Amino acid sequence: MTLDEISSVLGPVDSSLVAEINRTGASAAELAEAWA
Repeated sequence: MTLDEISSVLGPVDSSLVAEINRTGASAAELAEAWA
């Protein structure tokens, strides 16, 4: 997932959060569903 994809779901994020989310292997759609 890219920074832009993560930011579009969560809003402003820092690089450590982006790295943590990417380690999960989730897709942008899965992140959006989990965040909803």
